[in-house]
Amino acid sequence: VQDRLFRKGEGHIGDLCLEFSGKKQELGDITLRAHPSGKEQCYRLESGFLSGALIGSGTLVDFISDVQKVTARRELPALYRDSLATLQSTGAYDLQLRFHDSRPLMSFVSPGLYIADGTDFVLSMDRDGDLSARLSSPRLASGTTYIKDVSLVIDNFASSLNIDLTGSEASAGSLGISKPSANVYAHNNQAQLAIRYDNSSEEGGYGDIFINVDFLRDPSGHLAFRAHPLNSLINDGVRSWELGESDLLFSKGDILISNFSLESGLQSIHIDGGLSNERADTLSLKVNNLDLSIIDLFLKKKSLVSGSMGGEAFIISDGELAKGMLMNFKTDSLAVAGRSAGDITLASSWRGEGREIGIYLLDRLEGRDMLFIDGIYMLDSRILSLSTHIDKFPFELVEPFVSPILSELGGSLSGRMEANGPLEELSVQSSDLFISDMMARIGATGA
Repeated sequence: VQDRLFRKGEGHIGDLCLEFSGKKQELGDITLRAHPSGKEQCYRLESGFLSGALIGSGTLVDFISDVQKVTARRELPALYRDSLATLQSTGAYDLQLRFHDSRPLMSFVSPGLYIADGTDFVLSMDRDGDLSARLSSPRLASGTTYIKDVSLVIDNFASSLNIDLTGSEASAGSLGISKPSANVYAHNNQAQLAIRYDNSSEEGGYGDIFINVDFLRDPSGHLAFRAHPLNSLINDGVRSWELGESDLLFSKGDILISNFSLESGLQSIHIDGGLSNERADTLSLKVNNLDLSIIDLFLKKKSLVSGSMGGEAFIISDGELAKGMLMNFKTDSLAVAGRSAGDITLASSWRGEGREIGIYLLDRLEGRDMLFIDGIYMLDSRILSLSTHIDKFPFELVEPFVSPILSELGGSLSGRMEANGPLEELSVQSSDLFISDMMARIGATGA
């Protein structure tokens, strides 16, 4: 019911059930109330998955618009095509939300999305446009990416947008770090980003990474980002890596990287050049004496890889034509969990008047070609053709990646395999493929 400036009323939904693609989610009862509170409008929500209240001088639509005005629209207007030259006055609002068991709703909205029971969010904004907000949560997740013990604080004081995020642990797939934190200061289409983590209480290592980012629109009106990593430090518990200053530009159809470097003593990774969908360009990657144990720096489940790698790669852009890669990498004394994995050579070369890329991989172990792959990738048709020869590939090399499901692996695999077709529809065939003397212990599993 609309009563002059205010809405009054109550709505109730009982035993709400959502159904999509044959899957049902029971959400239970939902109650929404609207009533005046003094000279302000109040909305209240009660449900089994979320409860909250919004008190303010405007509608829900006004609230969302006003929050944008004093945050992203004010400090990063390039994010919006219709950025406002003058930001109109705003209303005053107070918002409080508490999440309960929201798994049924989250699985419907986005499978894998998770907001822990007990997550709180509060926001306050006055008529001068001063805003402060805080979110606290035991755990936020999306698929295999999560962060625990989250504290997120946002404000727009001192004529800037300020964001502080901390947690006790964060993970993205198999990558994990402890005590992550991120700080953002944004003003006048520029953002300063500081990222820190500290694994010292576990297996060592910490990081302090600093990046400046400019937000802009290219001549055609498309959003672009210019990033400038500053001198930063990453420590893996044994050695320190220095991230040097560089420039990176990301715009529609183009990536430009100038002098990106990551160095630790004689080890280094350098990237320079560009990729484009509209013009010819080349992006180069050079790796020197890279200690492969760095792979385990962020892995939650350690692979215990050791050895070194060096080489270079060039990714070639040719306008709208398919991109190609030339490379030549070699590993030395490669081992997995202390077991020798041979010496690998990986290379590619131009064939067929520059419209085909030859692919070559050789892994020599104990004087034999344990793994040999030879093939062609056709740039125009994007069809891959590979031939693989396997000679006594030891199963023990994969044990670190399948334990504790399987352990004490033994035996080997030999034979031939062929793969042909587009990358998304590869047809794989095998011939003379056989297993010798295989053994494994199956780990106990729980329900």
